[in-house]
Amino acid sequence: MYLLAWDQGSSPTRLILVGVAISAIASALTTLMITFGNILNVSQALIWLAGSVYGCRWEHVGALLPWLLVVLPFAWLLSRELNLLNLGSDIVYGLGSRVE
Repeated sequence: MYLLAWDQGSSPTRLILVGVAISAIASALTTLMITFGNILNVSQALIWLAGSVYGCRWEHVGALLPWLLVVLPFAWLLSRELNLLNLGSDIVYGLGSRVE
């Protein structure tokens, strides 16, 4: 999403608009799959979309483990900069971090 919003710099407005557009496209594709999908698969997908973890096994958690091992160290390393971004771009510039 950030790469799509980039145009010689990023702005919060552009980032929000790109996020809304991607969300609308994803929602439309989900609705399309639910409308034209197999009824058994659609019912399972609706249970999953409602937030239920019924029927999940530890094998499903194991499938997420490699992704967690990659993402969590980066999130931990970037946590200081991400916390600074909550303060606003002027304060972040003043503290010497890049907003981009």
